Amino acid sequence: AMGQNMTMGTTAYASLRKQFGVAIKEFEGVQKPLARICGFSYIINAARLHTAQSLGFGEKPSVPSAILKYHSTEMGRQIALDAMDIHGGKGVMLGERNYIADAYTSIPIGITVEGANIMTRNFMIFGQGATRSHPYVLREMELCAEAVNDETIARFDDVFFGHVGFAITNFSRSLLLGLSGARFANAPVNNSVSHYFRQLDRLSSAFALVADTSMLTLQSKLKFKEMLSARLGDLLSSLYLGSMVLKHYDNRGCPAEELPLVTWAMDHLLHEYQVAMLEVLQNYPNRVLAHVLKRVVFPFGARFEPPSDDNVQQVVAIMTTNSLTRQELTSGVFDEPIDTNPLGQANAVFLESFAVEKLYRKLGKAIKSGQLEKLSGLALIEAGKLANVLSETEYRQLIDFDAKLMNIIHVDDFDPSEIIRVPIDERSEPLRDAS
Repeated sequence: AMGQNMTMGTTAYASLRKQFGVAIKEFEGVQKPLARICGFSYIINAARLHTAQSLGFGEKPSVPSAILKYHSTEMGRQIALDAMDIHGGKGVMLGERNYIADAYTSIPIGITVEGANIMTRNFMIFGQGATRSHPYVLREMELCAEAVNDETIARFDDVFFGHVGFAITNFSRSLLLGLSGARFANAPVNNSVSHYFRQLDRLSSAFALVADTSMLTLQSKLKFKEMLSARLGDLLSSLYLGSMVLKHYDNRGCPAEELPLVTWAMDHLLHEYQVAMLEVLQNYPNRVLAHVLKRVVFPFGARFEPPSDDNVQQVVAIMTTNSLTRQELTSGVFDEPIDTNPLGQANAVFLESFAVEKLYRKLGKAIKSGQLEKLSGLALIEAGKLANVLSETEYRQLIDFDAKLMNIIHVDDFDPSEIIRVPIDERSEPLRDAS
């Protein structure tokens, strides 16, 4: 919810707030964090919706829950920081029009409560996933705990040799798919995101290979290699979150308008996977194995790039208009424009801005033609009325809109009497000891 709130508020504010006569959403320095807010919110929302569905089917998704707990709060932390950066002083002054500060100050709670994120990343995600998500390891461990007899040995042999075959298959698939650029990987759909499905298929084999190799070579030492375990968990998390993004997009019918957001999310997650994998191999205890694994996983080097500048601008363009994508990503947010809901007021003014945009364009044309002086704000509106550029109705519409706009973009201020500490009257009766 926090990500959706910040998406609604920040896209609205960046569209309404102008600097040097230009909406700050047009500045590339603002566009990058703004796209990151939207992209992270999309990832969180997709993962939340589809992980929650598994609960409805009676599942107990402990590993996905740990992944969501860690990554949604860490992405939320970045969302709050980016939103604060874009809002500037408006996000700092703790007044009645500030819809940023509460989210910003709540971040440490999500990070530390119900399993501190340090513990979740270092112990929980891969520590549980290595056994619970593995097709053979958990059964091998269970069989090892049973009494030794011919039946147990036979069952263990079946599972063990299945595990060996699984490892050989992953080695072969990782090498083949790496050499071919995942061209022969599986993709359940044939559309604009098919290549992402194929890359996830390729990288899943690579993850399984590296995870199996780590468990085989490090054995019980693996649980003490917390930095290695954390990075292996990052690999698993990137794969899971990527699959949730693609599942969400497919369930929504693959709308073309939404594709830039999906592209941003997938490029980010694949790049994060690559960073984590390179760090795993760079710090792998067995250097010979690390060299071999790197050649298998990335035979042509690190090829995954983070979201491009063009993609960032596409995301911002979609999310700073009243698009269906923005409506979907912010659905469920309380947006009633009442006095006690400044976020709803900001969104209402954002939506109203499209209705008055043509009037501001009319004033701009009058300035270019020399009919009006180069003014701004109320002065420009008043001049437009006096020069008969605006009708009475248009004038009233802009005056009303400007008042609402100023209420949104102005930083909260306080009368000195509200913030000066009043000294205790020395003549008043002192507090008595309750005992």
